[in-house]
Amino acid sequence: MVLINTFIIVIGLYVSCMNWLIFINNDILKNKSSSYGLFIGGILLYIGISNLPDPYNQYPYLGFLIDFGCIPWLLVGLGFKIIKYCRE
Repeated sequence: MVLINTFIIVIGLYVSCMNWLIFINNDILKNKSSSYGLFIGGILLYIGISNLPDPYNQYPYLGFLIDFGCIPWLLVGLGFKIIKYCRE
C-alpha cells in the first residue's frame, strides 16, 4: 500500500512541477501554453499523503499548497485581477 501511495505522490509531484513550469513560461517568460490539469496534481498529492501510515499523513492538505494549479494559482489570479481593476 505504501508503494502505491508513493507512486501516486510521485505522479502528483510531476504534475505539480509541470504546473509551476507552465506558470513560469506564461507569466515570467511571456510565452503561451496551457495546462489542462489544474487540480490533478493537488488531488493526487492529497490522496497519496492521506493514505500514508500514521506519522506521515498529518498534513495532506499541503498537496493543494504545493501544486501551483490549486490554491496558489487562485491567489495569484485573484491578485492580478485586483491589480488590473485598481489600475483602471
